[in-house]
Amino acid sequence: ESSEVVALVRPQGVSTGAAVTRRIGPAGGVLASSECGLRINIPAGALKAETTIGIEPITRTNIAGAGKSFRLTPHDVQFEKPVSLTYAFSVETDSIAMMETFGFSYQMASGAWKFVGASSYDIQGKTVTFKTTHFSDWSMMNRVSLSPLHASLEPGNKQVVKALIYTQSKYEDLFV
Repeated sequence: ESSEVVALVRPQGVSTGAAVTRRIGPAGGVLASSECGLRINIPAGALKAETTIGIEPITRTNIAGAGKSFRLTPHDVQFEKPVSLTYAFSVETDSIAMMETFGFSYQMASGAWKFVGASSYDIQGKTVTFKTTHFSDWSMMNRVSLSPLHASLEPGNKQVVKALIYTQSKYEDLFV
């Protein structure tokens, strides 16, 4: 029994605040938005020319989203080296089922959201980092979520917990 996975096309997010911008050139640099909880670290050599980099908070249209969504600009920039996106997740700690399934996703040109995960986690510092070579609209999400996420049970009681998987998975044995 195989069911075809159909990508869910979603509208683009709408701006919810002013963008934070900074001119960054071949020497590299850092741009941070406290409103979005995001820091972009652009290494030296990633940009060929001075470019205005921006982080803008947007409404979350990713149905599996957890945490903030943001528009990273310019969309057409191609980095020569991967750029680090670091997200502070302290606010969402209660909505993260399993750290290993929490990470970044971006909205493709088709309108569907693509989960890309994380390059690294800092559990103590409550940050998650992903390295990318392109900008678009991004959202934090749980690739796998549990429903209910929290439950209090008396001894002897039972609770059905469903695992909701939002993307095709190459980790078929995630729950083994």
